Amino acid sequence: MQLWNASSGQGFTQFTEHRKRAWSVSFSEVDPTKLASGSDDCCVKVWSINQKNCIDTIRNVANVCCVQFSPYSSHMLAFGSADYKIYCYDLRNTRIPWCTISRHGKAVSYVRFLDPETLISASMDNALKIWDLNRTNCSGLSTDSCSLTLNGHTNEKNFVGLSVHDGYITCGSETNEVSVLCNNVMHTFSLAF
Repeated sequence: MQLWNASSGQGFTQFTEHRKRAWSVSFSEVDPTKLASGSDDCCVKVWSINQKNCIDTIRNVANVCCVQFSPYSSHMLAFGSADYKIYCYDLRNTRIPWCTISRHGKAVSYVRFLDPETLISASMDNALKIWDLNRTNCSGLSTDSCSLTLNGHTNEKNFVGLSVHDGYITCGSETNEVSVLCNNVMHTFSLAF
């Protein structure tokens, strides 16, 4: 991974500890000196921009497709995996997940925090799912914490994007459409170029 200075455009540092392709990176909004990366080497690595080597490694059983720091906490991190699950970790104890969430039917391509207690995920199973973290448990697999499933976009081969902001959820589609959810109503827009 390469880190650049946005003002000068100059390379700042390189992080080279992943052994396979790095799919995703996420800066911590609460602690901007921290970032995390997820890779096909089945690892999430946590980095400090002030250190050359990673400061922590979380090992997973399958490829890590996406990683996201919580914008509400410097300790909470979520990632989606090729084993159809979402893992949430408290970075103060990375030996075991804070919770593991399962209900997708294919690889989880994106996770985003909607608020401190709510996650949304996108999967190659063509579904977006909203998860209530208050209904998860740390003693096993949480399968009943899904509060809403959204369908309508196509996501079978490529990662298509997922973004959240101020109550809006936006997701791309392999059909050249963008879906926007606002106030629990899904709107779809075609993109013609």
